[in-house]
Amino acid sequence: MLELQRSLLALLALVLGAVSCASGSSSRPPAPDGLARRVTLYDYAVGRHFELVGESHTARVEYYSQKRSDAARKVQTDEVMAALLEKLGDEGFVRFAQAGRAPSQGGQLITRALEVQSDDGVRHWAVGKGSNPEERIAFNACMSPFLELYNLSQSFQAIENSEGSEYFDKAQAPGRNSRP
Repeated sequence: MLELQRSLLALLALVLGAVSCASGSSSRPPAPDGLARRVTLYDYAVGRHFELVGESHTARVEYYSQKRSDAARKVQTDEVMAALLEKLGDEGFVRFAQAGRAPSQGGQLITRALEVQSDDGVRHWAVGKGSNPEERIAFNACMSPFLELYNLSQSFQAIENSEGSEYFDKAQAPGRNSRP
């Protein structure tokens, strides 16, 4: 457990350092290797996905300058994305992943998937009810730093919203009280 905490602190320090040095300009040069990195987490049970991309994959200013249908994608520096891929590899992604894209839909057996685009091409790792405990533990060890980095990453994405304030009523989780 202590090793996991140290790894997360190291990743957090790297993220904070990169964010403080990051330029908001789209003229930022790509990472030395120029790889277009992308990591996507699919949660099929709730129909959501979360995506982190490097600046060599998606130009930050141009992307955030246009309205989108959702705000699932966040743009991070190439250096931070490289560190994330290294962390995912350390936690077992390389061991369990398969070549190709993640399934477009889950089902009874597949509940979540991680999809990574890197210098190795596109690979994915899907887990669910049929996954053995060792694989589920390793998947959660990959999912945790991804979600922490995702939540720490700023996004200034405007979304298309034709519903006005009703959007927030519909987006409210079931079981919660409605707005007064």
